Amino acid sequence: VVFKHMIIAGKSLDFLFSSLTTLSVLGISPQTLFEELLRLQIQRKSWEDMKTTVLEMKKRDCVIKLHYIYPPLADFANEKDIEGFSIWLSLLLEDLKLEADSVVVEFALRVVDGDSKALLKHLNEKGVQFTE
Repeated sequence: VVFKHMIIAGKSLDFLFSSLTTLSVLGISPQTLFEELLRLQIQRKSWEDMKTTVLEMKKRDCVIKLHYIYPPLADFANEKDIEGFSIWLSLLLEDLKLEADSVVVEFALRVVDGDSKALLKHLNEKGVQFTE
């Protein structure tokens, strides 16, 4: 509850991450705290903060579930924002070493109105390895 209030109060991510360390020493699961932070970031569509949080989770060896990445991918797909989508797809595939599932592929096709060749060309230009 205290952690959630710190998030709502707008504390910086650095402050939240250091608080998370303190709370985990007291026996509170870092995974649970990170998931609460992600939930609020998703509600606010704070994609940059969410990206920082997911990378921090990776650094601390927390479990990163693929569905955490769905909301920003869906948002970028709905907005037809191929640049934003590419950044998150790269995070998913290259930084987090997760595999794309059918949901991610659906978002990928939505961002380019089903033109898989255009998508693959753009991703290749960005250095993102994604195959049909």
